[in-house]
Amino acid sequence: MRNLIILISLLVNYQIYSQLKDSKKLKIDYEYNISVEGSILYSTKKFTKIQKNENFSDFYPIGFYISGLMFIEKNIAFEFKPGIVIGGEYYSGFEYSFNMRYYLFDKKYYTGIGINIHDNFGAAHGTAVSTWATDEAVTYLGLKIAYKPKSFFSFTLSYFLPLEKYDYYSISDYFGDSYIVEVNHIAKLGFEFSL
Repeated sequence: MRNLIILISLLVNYQIYSQLKDSKKLKIDYEYNISVEGSILYSTKKFTKIQKNENFSDFYPIGFYISGLMFIEKNIAFEFKPGIVIGGEYYSGFEYSFNMRYYLFDKKYYTGIGINIHDNFGAAHGTAVSTWATDEAVTYLGLKIAYKPKSFFSFTLSYFLPLEKYDYYSISDYFGDSYIVEVNHIAKLGFEFSL
């Protein structure tokens, strides 16, 4: 999947270069948006007492974002998208995305590629069960597709892969049973509103 993302990035960069090379005057426009995205974290539980891994996807954080777009061409925009993700004590934190968008079919659709940095808040507590959540940041590569039925509203679907292994929480109890949870990839479904 990483190779596919790199290939798409190269093709998009070639498309941008060919359009900018042919344009006589660069005109920059700006747009601001707010968005709400629900996530599914596809993860693996890695048990420490028994040699077993278990895949699961039962975690659904919600993210709230503000984004700024800089259009360098009619159909090409660069995006900076800071936000906050609320996912309980395990996966809550600030996110910062840097993306490139390419609009298609009179701006009814767009695709995007970029990086997303999730800076987890971290938490820990213990009674009968000890829980620990990392306070580290992780970087994801992402792809996005969107449908824009109105000029002020979009439906978005995104897919993210971590650039490195990311264990975002662990749980252990007094009986010695414990596991670490590692993110494999993330899918996001969202809504975007233009300001």
